Amino acid sequence: EVLASNKAVWFSPSGKRMAFGYYDDSRTAIMNIPFYGYPGSLSFQYTSSIPVHYPK
Repeated sequence: EVLASNKAVWFSPSGKRMAFGYYDDSRTAIMNIPFYGYPGSLSFQYTSSIPVHYPK
């Protein structure tokens, strides 16, 4: 959502140079994303949550 893309690496047309973006999201709010496990797996019988820094 921040970049409107999942790519933060760009190459020059010649391919000799590369640029990348780095974002410090350590000061953003933490959002707990529910994780329901993998289909058919008995390892996660109960929902767990994964904390993710999520900018608004």
